[in-house]
Amino acid sequence: MQELWAEKVVKSGIVRGKQRYKCRSCCYFFVEGDERTNESVAALRALCVLFYSLGKSSYGMLGKIIGRDRSLIYRWIRKRD
Repeated sequence: MQELWAEKVVKSGIVRGKQRYKCRSCCYFFVEGDERTNESVAALRALCVLFYSLGKSSYGMLGKIIGRDRSLIYRWIRKRD
């Protein structure tokens, strides 16, 4: 498995102090172990999950309240942590 990964992925510089890689098959750049978080977004996500789980609001209504797209709200609620 590691050998297959090594054939398709190459190093491509350093970003934010971490090694950057590029997938040769899809040309996607990524940083391994990139776990950036924003506390305000995490708080909004938690609020949306709470309101939706209580059955008090829909994806569309939550999106209008916080000013985000309802598809983003859907992804936040369905994401498994």
